[in-house]
Amino acid sequence: MKIKYADIVCFCFLILSGIIFCNLNGVLFMAFRITAPFSPLILLLSLIILFLSFEKERIRANSLILKLILLFYCSYLFIGLVSYFLDPSYLHPRTSLLVLLKSYLSSIVIITSFYAGSKVFIKHYGLNRLLQAIIGFSLVSVIFIAFANQLGVSQISDVSKTVESDRQSGLFKNPNEAGAMALYFVVLTLGGFSFFRKYYFILLGLIGLALYSTILSFSKSAMITGLLVLIAFLVHQAKYAPKLKLSSLFKVSLFIVVFVSSISFIGFRFFSYLDQMSYGQRTRLLRTTQILSGQIDKQTTSERDGLYSFAIEQIMNRPLLGYGLGSFHRLKNLKGANKMGVHNTQLMVFGESGIIPFLLLMLTFTLLGFSGWLNKSPGIGFIILGTAIVFFVNVAGTGHNALGARVSNALIGITIVLSQWKRVSNKRCVE
Repeated sequence: MKIKYADIVCFCFLILSGIIFCNLNGVLFMAFRITAPFSPLILLLSLIILFLSFEKERIRANSLILKLILLFYCSYLFIGLVSYFLDPSYLHPRTSLLVLLKSYLSSIVIITSFYAGSKVFIKHYGLNRLLQAIIGFSLVSVIFIAFANQLGVSQISDVSKTVESDRQSGLFKNPNEAGAMALYFVVLTLGGFSFFRKYYFILLGLIGLALYSTILSFSKSAMITGLLVLIAFLVHQAKYAPKLKLSSLFKVSLFIVVFVSSISFIGFRFFSYLDQMSYGQRTRLLRTTQILSGQIDKQTTSERDGLYSFAIEQIMNRPLLGYGLGSFHRLKNLKGANKMGVHNTQLMVFGESGIIPFLLLMLTFTLLGFSGWLNKSPGIGFIILGTAIVFFVNVAGTGHNALGARVSNALIGITIVLSQWKRVSNKRCVE
């Protein structure tokens, strides 16, 4: 039996997806303290996918959004390096340019390989199988967040030494990353609930698991973004209401009934749940409600408001070229002994490389989100829109390492393909 190139691409794509969405690098690091053991395999699989997809399967990189995000990465790195060489004094001694370059160049490869691999996979196995695979792999990570104590995650890692013991990290190195993974799973399950004609009862349960995992991270940003994602889902589905079939209307009605019932039950039992929380959990929950009520200060934002003010002031002094690659990963001129990073990817890009990469980043994710809003499929459209929201608001909005986040890289590549997905002659395909 002759093995086809497409089969090799799809096999490599599934292995690559399993490594990234199950965070196998993080698992081995926690268990054996081996840093990024799967990275060489990730690179090898990505290169195989790229070569066979473009050279043998004749996949075309014909997406404007893909071209924009690659242009963004290249401009960010080029201008950032030029700014650094013009004046290297702003780079903190503990920031490694080689590590950053390795991370960002790998991001370019991973985004492109997931774009190409997704196209080949959809062409030969269909979009349903692709979504089932990604949801399945992501479910593994979310289960370890939701049931970390029961599964003994703390026994194979030193989580208690590095993060608050009352916040779940699962297979990730900190609760904020776990919260982001849970949010992506919220998006995938909500989109899948709308898209699939079958399995929606199972997906309804998985939505609850995803939201539960988001709360267990006790990440203020994740909980607020989770609420934003739910609102976006309801608004997005309402847009399609006049065109929905009876079966789809039933699913949306079922979701609303379950959602309202769950909120009512939680509200009724709220004080009972509150009594069972630790002091740290209650404090973070209080800070979240204060942010939602409009109280933005040092306490509610964990000092981020001061960081952002300082960063914006610095940016205004050098808006064209910035201060050089890596300079906002640790703010060398920040007052105090703790030279933190800016904790915001948008400000980091602007501060390190100036206004051109910043505008390209904003344009890329605006177009990605807009393509989701305009997509003819409620489910696929929301996966695109929801992914853009989670990345831009949660992952990039509260951290400066978003450009190298592997789960985000993978989902960005996949959602760019989904933005090209359309119906042709009663068949669904990608351009």
